[in-house]
Amino acid sequence: MDKKEVFEKVQNKKQEYDEMELQILERSMRISTLVVPILVIIFILIRFMNPNISVLNIADLVTVVFAELCVSKTYEYIKLRKKSDLIISILSFIICICLIILYMFPF
Repeated sequence: MDKKEVFEKVQNKKQEYDEMELQILERSMRISTLVVPILVIIFILIRFMNPNISVLNIADLVTVVFAELCVSKTYEYIKLRKKSDLIISILSFIICICLIILYMFPF
């Protein structure tokens, strides 16, 4: 193989992420995992202060998962400007708000 063939082969080979995207993904995961213990403490305090909340109500657990997703995708959108990240971030934020309302005021 000559240099031109090697260059074309490398150009044709698609990488899933480049180095910058990998760093941004790693940082977004680190930031979003900081949100989890904060939310868990908040929900524990809410449950402690409001004994009417059922122990079987799992909205708080699901909220933590969607909040982590929201923070991660928001950071990725800020850095990479991908529309899919923005859409996922907005949807997960709306789901978080609905779940918090469901948690605070169960039916």
